[in-house]
Amino acid sequence: MPFRGRIVKLAGDRTFDPWSITIINDTGMTVRNAFEKWSNGINGNKSNTSLSNPADYQVDMSVDQLDGQGNIVKTYDIRGAWPSVISAIDVSNDSTNTIEEYTVEIQYDYWEAAGITS
Repeated sequence: MPFRGRIVKLAGDRTFDPWSITIINDTGMTVRNAFEKWSNGINGNKSNTSLSNPADYQVDMSVDQLDGQGNIVKTYDIRGAWPSVISAIDVSNDSTNTIEEYTVEIQYDYWEAAGITS
């Protein structure tokens, strides 16, 4: 919080960096198509119309951290999430013998660790 030309660090004034996820593309592009549809609903590429109420495009997400055997170790609830950036997929001839992947930046209001109460 700014005070007399200096930043005073106080609890409560929090910002959260975007969460960047890497997705391995499937042959049907199912996940990518879903993210593109979601993003286009937020602001249409062709129509340039947008949703003005955040409740119309924000969702709550749940993310599970797994151990080596696939058991859930911890769960995080991401509140008010939406995709802000969907990266391009590299399709050059130099990328033969590689798995097709891309990143998505998720903006969100806040996160909660399941099972922890404040």
